[in-house]
Amino acid sequence: MKNKDKENFDFIKNKFDNDNLKAPGVLDETGAKNLIEDKIPKKLKIYKTKTFKAVVSLVACFAVVITSLTFFRPYSIDKNSIVYPEQNSSSVLPTFASYDDIEKTVKEIEKNEKNTADFAFGYRDTVKSAEMQYTAENAEGGSMARDYSETYKQLETVDEADIIKNNGEYIFWINSERNVVSIYKGKELVSEIDDFDSEKYDGTENEYFIDMFLYNEKLILNSWKSSFEDGLIRDFTITSVYNISDIENPEKINSFAQSGSYISSRITDGQLYVATNEYIYSEYCKDYRDYVPCVAEDGGKTEPIALDSIYYCDSPSDTGYLIVSSINVENGEKAVSSKALFGGGSDIYCNENNMYVAMNKFVWKPILSTEDSRCQIVKIKLGKENIDFVAVGEVDGNTHNQFSMDEKDGYLRVATTSINSSGENVNNLYVLDENLEKVGEVTDFAKNESIQAVRFIGDMAYVITYEQIDPLFVIDVSDPAVPQIKGSVEISGFSSLLVPVDENTLLGIGYETKVNDIGITVDGIKLALFDISNPESPKVLDSYVKNDADSDAQSNHHALVVNREKGYYAIPYNAFYYTDSGEYEEYHNSDVGVLMFSVKDNKIVVENDFSAENKNECYSSRCTYIDDSVYLFQYGQETVIDEFKTK
Repeated sequence: MKNKDKENFDFIKNKFDNDNLKAPGVLDETGAKNLIEDKIPKKLKIYKTKTFKAVVSLVACFAVVITSLTFFRPYSIDKNSIVYPEQNSSSVLPTFASYDDIEKTVKEIEKNEKNTADFAFGYRDTVKSAEMQYTAENAEGGSMARDYSETYKQLETVDEADIIKNNGEYIFWINSERNVVSIYKGKELVSEIDDFDSEKYDGTENEYFIDMFLYNEKLILNSWKSSFEDGLIRDFTITSVYNISDIENPEKINSFAQSGSYISSRITDGQLYVATNEYIYSEYCKDYRDYVPCVAEDGGKTEPIALDSIYYCDSPSDTGYLIVSSINVENGEKAVSSKALFGGGSDIYCNENNMYVAMNKFVWKPILSTEDSRCQIVKIKLGKENIDFVAVGEVDGNTHNQFSMDEKDGYLRVATTSINSSGENVNNLYVLDENLEKVGEVTDFAKNESIQAVRFIGDMAYVITYEQIDPLFVIDVSDPAVPQIKGSVEISGFSSLLVPVDENTLLGIGYETKVNDIGITVDGIKLALFDISNPESPKVLDSYVKNDADSDAQSNHHALVVNREKGYYAIPYNAFYYTDSGEYEEYHNSDVGVLMFSVKDNKIVVENDFSAENKNECYSSRCTYIDDSVYLFQYGQETVIDEFKTK
């Protein structure tokens, strides 16, 4: 490792250590990019958690390097190295002819990248060296009659994982500070899954919990670990299935591992689908096994994914894989299918039949052209017996998050932000057919703004863009060939999550903004209510601002709680304040709580603003409810729970 590179990553590591945080997995080009895109939006957002401060430190270190990167030229493979599918095959993508051809492709892409950009003064070497150093040092079913909150998700028929789950009797909570899963009945701790409790860490290889599902009497836990063997570092995503019929003694049924860092997961029709990214670096590979993704069952030996299950996508721009596995959660048995595609993923949209993975191609230049900012989309057909990569398409720009995609009547609708040849942000909506061929588009709207929220409802798309104000665009996609912007309305601040209230009303959850000496900054939580009954003339019905506060719901839709029976919404919040000198004070000097509100007669009505009794220098992250009680969970070395009565 070069001395300067080592200094950079020692600084990053120290920032995490000083804030008592674990580094967020192995760092690579996509990991660094995701940190920047996920944690720092196009305009300034002010988060004040310990995690945010550490991420900012990390991002700042990468920013100097990343902004110097130039275009990675796509690589065209030797056609003799791939095998095209037979005519009766459900897959349309070719596979590799041999493992040797995979090794050859990886090395050629690396050579192509180096010749094109020279890796921005050794960026890849810097990142990989840090990976090696950091990991080497650290590798040493409740009653259905009860009313309770479920995870807020994009589609009701497809479950999404989160750090808190609730079955109407017990609440399951991942305490990331301690790296345990705690099970509560109300505020009473019943049991814990503490196999990897940080308080018991003995210096050996450890797993770190990410998120989880509840499925009947099973708890499905996703976690990650990094392995360092024979000079090769490898990230693994582990899915473990626990039987929780005896709630005081959860029992692991099985576990399944696939290489790569976790992207996301979904459950539909009794099947769990897990998606990961893995990047390959030839200088650390010793044989063909190191060049291909691998899987393992129940702690057993890792095995490479079969050659005929590793697909090739034309003109890859990096040496990575998207890996998707299917696991039967009805019986907790091994994956029925694991497939890989040469490439990498970022955002996932999934319905009962198909999964779509957006692979945003980030090409770093001082000024980007439209052609440089591209989004490759992979369509994966889901089934109980098999999964197949069945189509690949590409559009201009990058998706914002999973809500940027939606499928209806066989058509995929995709909203993106791209950068034109003048260096301006522009926004687009594309309609793709079942083969991901473009059939319609509306492009270049809201110049100099970027997408902050998208929601597709039936034949309409609602798109929030932002620069200094928040325009809501209403786009009619009933005719896939001719999508049309029907109307728009502006409001200060911007919404980052759009929630359908009824067929005529849309709720926005996001940020209020203000202009001060340092520019435009956020100034609290903003709720906005839109009348969408007339697409050509949407209106702002009402708004509410909680100043000097923020919420996880502004950046993570899972933090929103919806009680349909009683007709209210709830979000956790963290309040802060400024001293007389204008200096910012931490949350523990102010307030944490739950904001409970409803929509009545076209107005936002605050039903309750619950303030936590026990702040304990914690950060409010999630809330959930059972019957008439709302529970607030706060991060900390010891979990702090507050219970509020809604009656």
